[in-house]
Amino acid sequence: MTADADRPVVYVAGPITLGPLDRNVFAACMAGVRLIRAGLAPIVPQLTCYLGQTPTGDGEGVVPEVAAAGIDHATWLAVDLPLVRRCDALLRLPGASKGADLEVAEAGRAGIPVFTDETALVAWAATRRQAAEVRHLRQLCGEALRQLSGKIDPDTGLPEAGLLARLSRAAKGVV
Repeated sequence: MTADADRPVVYVAGPITLGPLDRNVFAACMAGVRLIRAGLAPIVPQLTCYLGQTPTGDGEGVVPEVAAAGIDHATWLAVDLPLVRRCDALLRLPGASKGADLEVAEAGRAGIPVFTDETALVAWAATRRQAAEVRHLRQLCGEALRQLSGKIDPDTGLPEAGLLARLSRAAKGVV
C-alpha cells in the first residue's frame, strides 16, 4: 500500500459531451479505479455531471447531466483548469473532446507530464516514488554523518555510546 503523501495526483481528462454521456463517465470512473489500485490519486472531473442531482423517474437515483446545475462549459473549464495545474500528471482518455484538449494544453504549459497510456503513467509514478525514496535515504545518510561528526570516541575509534542506537531507530521503516 502506498502512503497517502506518496500518491501522485493525476487529472483524468476525457470526453464528456461528445458521445454517450453515461459511457464517457463510466470510462473515466474505471480509469480512476485502476489508478487508485495502482497507488495514484485520481481527480475524475467527469463526476461533476452528477452535481445537478436531477432525480431519476423513480426517485431512487440521479441522472448525469452535461451542464449539471445549469453551469455552462466555459465555467466548468474555469473550475477544471486550475485543478489541472495542481496535479502531478494528466491522463488523456481516448475520444474527441475540446475540453480535454484544453486541459492537455494547460498541463503542457504548466510542465505537467501528459500520458495517453495508463501503463506508462504507472511506470512514471513508480520511478517518481523511487526517486523520492533515494532522496529520503540521502537525507538520512547526511544526518547520520552530521551526527557522527565529532562524536567518535578517540580511544576506541567507535561512535559514542547510544549514537548507533539512535541512528538505527531513525532509519526504521525506511529500508
